[in-house]
Amino acid sequence: ASLALSQSAKTKDLMKGVLGDKSPKDRVVAAEELGNLAAIKLSEAKLALPVLRTALYKDADPTVRKAALDAI
Repeated sequence: ASLALSQSAKTKDLMKGVLGDKSPKDRVVAAEELGNLAAIKLSEAKLALPVLRTALYKDADPTVRKAALDAI
């Protein structure tokens, strides 16, 4: 249970990073890590998908949008 809680906490932190970090590079890294977590565990993917979609359609930086697309 502890591992599941820590993964969900990490997912939530990454989701905040994708949408809220000031640095495009940090948003890219967060999107990539979300994609990696989502590939491992379906419940993480369900949490991450809305955030990645928001980044894909609304982020001003094209590298962030590409990272979100790749993560999806």
